[in-house]
Amino acid sequence: MRRVYSLIYDVFRYKYVLNQALSDVRFYKAFPNLVNSAPHVWLLLFDLYHRQFQGRIEADAALAAKLFPDIGLTLVENALWTKRVKLAAAVARLRIKHNALELSEMLPEHLRNEKGAVKGRRVSDSTYNQRFYKQRFGGN
Repeated sequence: MRRVYSLIYDVFRYKYVLNQALSDVRFYKAFPNLVNSAPHVWLLLFDLYHRQFQGRIEADAALAAKLFPDIGLTLVENALWTKRVKLAAAVARLRIKHNALELSEMLPEHLRNEKGAVKGRRVSDSTYNQRFYKQRFGGN
C-alpha cells in the first residue's frame, strides 16, 4: 500500500511538469473527452515517462489489458500511446529549457524531497509509539 501512496504523491509532485508537457502537445484539444480524467492522464503519463516512452513488458501488458477496461483507463492509455513521441519530445524540451538532467530538478525546492518516492529501491521508514512500547515492554 505504501508504494501506491508513494506513486500518487509522485504524480501530484510532478503535476505541473506533466501538465506542461500535455499542454505543449495540445493533448486535451485532441482528446477533449479526457479533460475530466486529468488525474488518470497524469498517472499514466508518469508511468509512460518512467518506462522511457516504451511499451509495457509482456507480463505488465497482460495485466493492464485485463484490468484497464474495468477501471476505464483503456481510452487514456491509448490516447497517451498515440501521442507518446510528441510527449517524449515535449518532456525533453522542458528538460532542456530548464537545464535539468532529471525531472526532479525542475520541481520547486519544497517538492524536491524524494523521501518516500518510488525510485526502484526499497524505502525503509518506521516510527513507533513510545507509550505503547513502554507499557508493553516495561521501558523507562
